Amino acid sequence: MTKRTEIRLDGSSTKRTAVRLATSAVAVTLTTMAASAPAGAAETKGIGTASVSTTILDAKLGNLLGIQLLNDSARSTTDPKVGTTEAFAQVTQLKVTSIIPSLNKTVGYFEAKTPGGNPTATGTLLDLGTILPASIGTGSIEPINLSTVTAPSAASAMSSRVTDLGFLAGLLNVGVVQSTNRTGSGGALADATRDLSVDAITVLRLGALLKALGIDLALLPLSVINGLVASLGLPIAGLPAGTDLATFVSGLSSSITALVDQQAATVGSTVTGTLTGLLGSNVVTELAITANTTTQAALAAVRATLDGLLQTVLDALDDAALVRVNALELATVAKAAGTVSGSLATATGKVGAVQIGNLVSVPGVDLLATTAQINAATGQINTALNGVLGPLGLGNLVSVRLFDKQTGVAQVDGYVKSVASITGLALRVTPPAALTQVVNTLLASGAPVTSLLSVGTAVPVVGAELAPLVAALGSPAGGVLAQGLSVDVARIASAADHVVPAGQISVDTPASQTPTSLPKTGSESLPLLLGAAALGGAAIGGRRVLRRSRTES
Repeated sequence: MTKRTEIRLDGSSTKRTAVRLATSAVAVTLTTMAASAPAGAAETKGIGTASVSTTILDAKLGNLLGIQLLNDSARSTTDPKVGTTEAFAQVTQLKVTSIIPSLNKTVGYFEAKTPGGNPTATGTLLDLGTILPASIGTGSIEPINLSTVTAPSAASAMSSRVTDLGFLAGLLNVGVVQSTNRTGSGGALADATRDLSVDAITVLRLGALLKALGIDLALLPLSVINGLVASLGLPIAGLPAGTDLATFVSGLSSSITALVDQQAATVGSTVTGTLTGLLGSNVVTELAITANTTTQAALAAVRATLDGLLQTVLDALDDAALVRVNALELATVAKAAGTVSGSLATATGKVGAVQIGNLVSVPGVDLLATTAQINAATGQINTALNGVLGPLGLGNLVSVRLFDKQTGVAQVDGYVKSVASITGLALRVTPPAALTQVVNTLLASGAPVTSLLSVGTAVPVVGAELAPLVAALGSPAGGVLAQGLSVDVARIASAADHVVPAGQISVDTPASQTPTSLPKTGSESLPLLLGAAALGGAAIGGRRVLRRSRTES
């Protein structure tokens, strides 16, 4: 089904441009049409520039590895100071930078441009698994659609979709991302709109995170393992409901000792009573241990239960996601008209529930909520993360921010400038300076939990997916997280500027577009924002960028 969005570029004046976005079709078509001016209406002859930019994912492992996914920009201008009236939309599907030369690549550059190029473009399907080691990136980018026009006004549109993204050996997974943008510049206003949605984000699998810090879950003592299971609220198959892991494991170990000490051929009523006291009658019944059970059979059953439980626990912790974000939606709108009062800059966003393990679920939050509510949600997320990692000596290792936003409208050098930007999710991993000491202290705090396994039982391998990443990055000294990790998911921006030259008529935008009061989050320094409005000039694309080859490697 085709969704039709109409952008009025000339307010109540003589022209309009309709942008038809076909996000599920093979191409985006952008059509223009002329409309008769209302009787007695004066034509507005303002000039301006509208621009948008997006980076769906920006992840960095210090200088070891950097990944940018779907970095796009678009601009429409009618301002002679910027250049000839034109519209362009361009996208780079993937850019990887690394100290390992073989990993450096830029893939999938597409551009639509009017005039001087192709007015439309459609990218190709990109399977990340065909160009990257699986430990670095997997998933697919579906064909991207770009479209531009310059008559009767300059306008551009773009749509894209990515699915099932996985990066950095399980440290980051992103589900389905859908993105559209539109820009236009006409006589009455310049208008830039960006929309993006993500269905799910999973960040930091515990096993891979700890392994990257030099901590093997299998070498941690039972007390630490018990604390992790409790703080993450992990359901463990085989662990009786309401029973503490350490208590149950202790009961199994003591039962093994009691059975080993039993000299009789059968368990007998005395030892059966002992086992019942240690494990509970339900467990003894499930293990089919009675007074007439042979001692060897009972011993094998208890040992198998303990071995299976420990393996289940380590597997669950290995795969546990520290942070899961559901349903992230973002939008930025920048409209610049003849006056500041008739212009607006908005950045909006919503996020569904954020889960820390299985225990803590932070309710969804809307950017239209109060600043206090947004800060409270962010604080609850970081407090829960510290509750999991703090007992390991890794407090403040991971921090999360939601909705870093900037908006502003002002008049500068005669132009009305409007800027709006937002980052949906920003995550940072900052290892402590004394990481080696933390790791050594942790490992020395007790016997490894795997020492409780029966002789000959295979020790579970945790964080195994990290080994190929370490190898791909040349086995860096101090590990792959030695320089930390930064992840920005869904960073979008819109900018517009407009001026009515002397002697022309200024027509304000409708009252319904007048800016509303929004809660301020992040940095909102207007001078910085207006400086960043170079987004509408060379910084967002620039003629040098437009002359790049379509594919670099």
